[in-house]
Amino acid sequence: MQFFLATRALKKVLAASSFPNVEFVSKSVELNENFFYVTGSLKVRDVTNPVILIVTVLDNYSSASKEMRFAIEAKFNRLKFGADDYYPLVSDLIILEDILTLNRIN
Repeated sequence: MQFFLATRALKKVLAASSFPNVEFVSKSVELNENFFYVTGSLKVRDVTNPVILIVTVLDNYSSASKEMRFAIEAKFNRLKFGADDYYPLVSDLIILEDILTLNRIN
């Protein structure tokens, strides 16, 4: 039940019915030890702000690998995108974490 309510609140905060898409456009990539900093612009609710994605390679790969997996993390202040519903009851910080899998196509 908690996740249902949280998901519903987040959809309202981000106005998902009016703005169903979130867009990230990369501008630069910098390698740092075991991860990449991907700098770009994030568009939420038709408002664009700079964001840095931290991309971590999850496995060792070779030219024979059939897939590559990456962990992606980003943090941003939702208030900068006009997503101010439930503030200050709900934190202004949004943390995105996901796994990206790239499959090789022969």
